[in-house]
Amino acid sequence: MMRSLYSGISGLKNHQTRMDVIGNNIANVNTTGYKTSRTIFQDIFSQSVRGGMANSPINGGTNPVQIGLGIKLSSIDVMHTPAPYARTDNPFDMMVEGDGYFIVDTPNGYLYTRAGNFKLDDQGFLTTSDGYYVMGYTGTLNYVPGIPAQDAAPDPNNPDVMLPATPAVPPSAELLDPPGIDYSGLTRIRLRVPNPAYADPTVTPDPAVDGPAYVDLGGFAVGDDGSVSVMINNEKVTIGKVALAVFSNPGGLEKAGGSMYRATSSSGDAIQTLPLENNAGRVMGGGLEMSNVDLATEFTDMIVTQRGFQANSRVITVSDTMLEELVNLKR
Repeated sequence: MMRSLYSGISGLKNHQTRMDVIGNNIANVNTTGYKTSRTIFQDIFSQSVRGGMANSPINGGTNPVQIGLGIKLSSIDVMHTPAPYARTDNPFDMMVEGDGYFIVDTPNGYLYTRAGNFKLDDQGFLTTSDGYYVMGYTGTLNYVPGIPAQDAAPDPNNPDVMLPATPAVPPSAELLDPPGIDYSGLTRIRLRVPNPAYADPTVTPDPAVDGPAYVDLGGFAVGDDGSVSVMINNEKVTIGKVALAVFSNPGGLEKAGGSMYRATSSSGDAIQTLPLENNAGRVMGGGLEMSNVDLATEFTDMIVTQRGFQANSRVITVSDTMLEELVNLKR
């Protein structure tokens, strides 16, 4: 009876744990990039009443007789299976279709996420909603500001001479040192570049002609290969690539909050790579990865868990009744 009481108590405790996991999954059914969790149980070491015996010339063999002592939690697994794509038409939203994770620079080191709801901060850096920098590979952009058209005008040094009119020169940009992108290390992705007119100390800046000290680049787009491009003078210019990370065992990643994961000894070190390489998958712009929670499965598990909790409660009640009868035998 005491063994059945212990089994019932352990069942109540672990079914409550399972209900907690189910509740968390349901709560995150609309969380971008969320990966569902599952609980796995196993039985506790059994008490042996009689050991098994091999057969003999006289008798046949017998099986061991054991009484289980209840249930315990084996693991809570995070299921890193793909989730549906939700189109948003926001150019800064991204989704990884594959095994890769976006790499994010935080005060506590690199973290990894499947939630690609990114934005630009006031300095032109691509960041998460919490302000952490999205990492990638970038190059040095040589931006040449445009020059507005000049009408014919007298030469200030010789009023009798008219300077001819000049057409407008549109801005241009190119990556220095082709192919231009440095793959030797991760850097922050920035859509703002310094104006070379301000980089030369011998040049006196004229904002009317040279423009601002920094230039914000528009027309952002991301390609399947993670290429980050902008539009300059109606031309598409690639200024960098988004980096991804893959792991030998994604199930070993540790949740760090904010839809982030942290590498552990179980997950293995992060392998920094480019999209479309090392099974990282491709990057899809203008949309987000949704949660992979299956509500039908969660509600089914909830019913089964509730019934299991109810049955274990009944075991405790019946065991208590039997113990009460045992105490009353002497009366």
